[in-house]
Amino acid sequence: MRRALLGALLVLSLSLAGCLAPSSAGWGEGGVNVVGDGMNVTVVSDLNTAQVSIPEVKLAGCDADGMIGVASNQTRLVTIEGHLAASTLYNSHGEDLRGLSNGVTASVILEAMSYENAEAVPNGQGARVPVKNWAEPLYPETGSGQSTSQRTVNVQDVDRDSNEAWFVLGLIPGSEHVAYGLGAVNEVHQPIRIQGYLVDSAEGKSLSVGGTSGADSIPNQPCTVDVDDSNKGTHFVLVHSITLLGASVTMDGEADDEWVMGDVPILGRGGYLVYFLVVAVGGGFGLYVVSSARVKGAAASQAKVLLGQENMVKAETARKAPKRKEPEPSRAPPEPKKEKKAKKKEESNIGGFDLDAALSTKGSSSSKPERSSRSGSSVVVTDEASKMASQSTVSSQSSTESSAPWEPPVSTPQRKSGGVTPMSGGSPRSAPPTRSEPPAEKPKVRRRRAVRSAAPEPEPVPEPEPEPEAAPPEEEEFTDFSF
Repeated sequence: MRRALLGALLVLSLSLAGCLAPSSAGWGEGGVNVVGDGMNVTVVSDLNTAQVSIPEVKLAGCDADGMIGVASNQTRLVTIEGHLAASTLYNSHGEDLRGLSNGVTASVILEAMSYENAEAVPNGQGARVPVKNWAEPLYPETGSGQSTSQRTVNVQDVDRDSNEAWFVLGLIPGSEHVAYGLGAVNEVHQPIRIQGYLVDSAEGKSLSVGGTSGADSIPNQPCTVDVDDSNKGTHFVLVHSITLLGASVTMDGEADDEWVMGDVPILGRGGYLVYFLVVAVGGGFGLYVVSSARVKGAAASQAKVLLGQENMVKAETARKAPKRKEPEPSRAPPEPKKEKKAKKKEESNIGGFDLDAALSTKGSSSSKPERSSRSGSSVVVTDEASKMASQSTVSSQSSTESSAPWEPPVSTPQRKSGGVTPMSGGSPRSAPPTRSEPPAEKPKVRRRRAVRSAAPEPEPVPEPEPEPEAAPPEEEEFTDFSF
């Protein structure tokens, strides 16, 4: 995963190539503008807190003999060549800056040599100039730097005793295309050739040219500026063109290899766009696929060691199995309406005696008749009456819901005979006298109260009472069998 992330970051960094290069000051309003034709111009700068105008700037060119000056015949461009060691771009200047320095949009430090010799220097192997402060375009504060395998130079200490010659140049754009093309000098450690005019005189600076080469022996050759005996040449240059390795900056911006901001060497902007879309995006996607496959393979091998082949097969089968849908929560069925229970009979008393008490005596082992007391009167309840009461209860439950009470037939009290009447009409014999015993205490019968509802229903129409069945003839009890 880390390799994939690193690859993605590298691809993204390629997309920013040329976009992160610092931009130089513009042309005209908000930047620098050079007004006038010929060898006398006015430089207007908006890089300071207030607009600064430097009029009557005299330019120095080269004549046919290779001499540099301000004469009317010295209008040829001069050439400065070397190996670019350090550079800076200006978008603004400090308030304490004075004179033509306000019109400088870029400053460079060159190791003086021919363009061909500068091309022979291995890439990145040129001398290094550690810069501490470069507020003044022509007078940078440099240091010796740390001891490294490469050579470092303190330009401030360069004098007659130095072995190398150096240029410190303040570049002023000669046109709009040059103003935007000065960003090309931001890339250092490459050969450079600058063509333009030197400034003959300006506030705080006078022209000091040591000599030229090539113009005396070969006509129409470039006027190359040399360094004087001090081994350091400091000049303001009104730039007309810049030649770099594989790119160039011109006054009209019509060169085949014209450098523009964001341009990519060798490939160009169009080629880089195609490269980014085809190679970078495709390569990044391929790198992601390969790295993901390797990570998954490593994870699978470790899982196989930990879980075993059999468990791996089971896990794969479970993963490919269709997922079951979770059952939806079932709604609770509506509660059924509670049916109203049939109300109990309002009256459980039948025929003047307690029916519950009568039923509670059913099946008892005692053959003695029970007595029930109601409102001060006593009634002897026989077994037949109990049977009839139970039958009436069953019949009343099976009938339709009718709460009208019904009266059972009047039970006949048990009669006891003292003897047998003779057929011949003789006088009956009297029964033997019996001792009178005090009457036994009647058992108290508990009556259950009928349950009545809070709101009694209206009384239904009473049904016709059934005719009471004839009681079976009772057998006379014979106590005396003597005739």
